Amino acid sequence: MSTISFAFYLGFCLVRALDLSNTSFILPANDGEAKAIEAILRTNGASDIRVSAQGWGARLDREPPNVFEGLKKNIVIVEMPSPELEEKLRTEGHHVLVIDHHSYQELKRANPKSSIEQIAELLNVKLTKFQKGVAINDRSYIFGLVDSEFKFSNEEIQEIREYDLRAQNYTDAEFETARTAFSRRLKLPHLTVVSTPSSKTGFISDLNVLENREGIRDLLVISHKDSQVTELNFYGSPSLAKKLQSALGGWSGGDESRSMYWGFSIPEGKSLQDFPQLTQTLRVNCRDVFRQVSEIEIK
Repeated sequence: MSTISFAFYLGFCLVRALDLSNTSFILPANDGEAKAIEAILRTNGASDIRVSAQGWGARLDREPPNVFEGLKKNIVIVEMPSPELEEKLRTEGHHVLVIDHHSYQELKRANPKSSIEQIAELLNVKLTKFQKGVAINDRSYIFGLVDSEFKFSNEEIQEIREYDLRAQNYTDAEFETARTAFSRRLKLPHLTVVSTPSSKTGFISDLNVLENREGIRDLLVISHKDSQVTELNFYGSPSLAKKLQSALGGWSGGDESRSMYWGFSIPEGKSLQDFPQLTQTLRVNCRDVFRQVSEIEIK
C-alpha cells in the first residue's frame, strides 16, 4: 500500500480489489520491464491493454487520439509521464494511477520499488525469480543482479540482460557480433579493449562485468566501419569517465560510486587524426594504454 497512490485507492474504497474488467492499462514497450509487465497483465486477466509504439522517452501526451477512445473508468499509466493529461483524465471522471520509479527533468517520480513490483503489488501476484531479476535489472542494472540476495548465476543474468536488450530491438545477429568481438578482446594490465563493427556495445559491457564479478575492470569498446574508428565507449572507473567527459564532451552516465560510462562519436567523414586532443587526453588519463586506440589495426 505504501508504494501505491493512496488517492487512487480512495476511488475504490467500496471494493476489495481492482476490477480488471473496468480498467485500462497504458504502457510502453521499450524495455524488458515493460515487456514483462504486459505479460503479467495478460496472464492475470487484464482485458484492456494499450501498448504504445513510442520508444525511449515515451510520453502520454504524444500518443495518438485513438489511444484515449473508450477508456475504462480506471486507468493505470506505466512510465509515460504527462501530469497535465493525467489531471485532464481525472477531471473527466477517471480514476488514474501512475506507476513509475524514474525521475525526469522536471518531474520526480522516484520509488524504491520498480514498476513491475508495483504492478505485482497492485494485482496481488507473486513475481517469479526471473521477474524479480527483471525488476532488479531495471532498477540497478547488471550490478544489482550480481549483488542480489537471489544469487543469480552468470547464465541467469545473461538471460535477463538478453531479455531486456531484445525488448530494445537487439537482434540475434547483434548478440552474436558482440560475443564474437568480446571473444577477441585484448586484455591489457588495467584495461580490456574490444573492437567491433557495431555501434551497439551494451552487451559487450555485460560480458565484461560477468567475467569480472568480483570487481570492476575498465573496458574500452572501439566501434569501426571500413577500417575507420566511428565511436569509442568506455565503461569502468567513475573518475576516468568523468575526466573524459570533462575534457572531450560526448556522453556519460552511470553510478558514480561504482561504474560509469563515457562515449564519443566520430562524425562521418572525420577520423581520429582529426581529433588530436582526443588521443592525447586518452593517453594522459588512461595509464598510457589508450595509445592502442590511435594505433590499433581494425580487423
